[in-house]
Amino acid sequence: MVRKFDGSLHRHHSMVWLGEDEFGVWLGAPIGTIYSKGGEGEVYVTKERRVMLFPRNA
Repeated sequence: MVRKFDGSLHRHHSMVWLGEDEFGVWLGAPIGTIYSKGGEGEVYVTKERRVMLFPRNA
């Protein structure tokens, strides 16, 4: 889940743990991952693979 500054839900989707290194934690999502925007209503499906990095000290 990704939240906005006020704590409300921004985007919600599942990801898999890819690993960790000196930069932080890496997560990935395959083609066809379902995203919900704002927690309600609009939903879309990815057409590409995605990778996210969660930096250790951010």
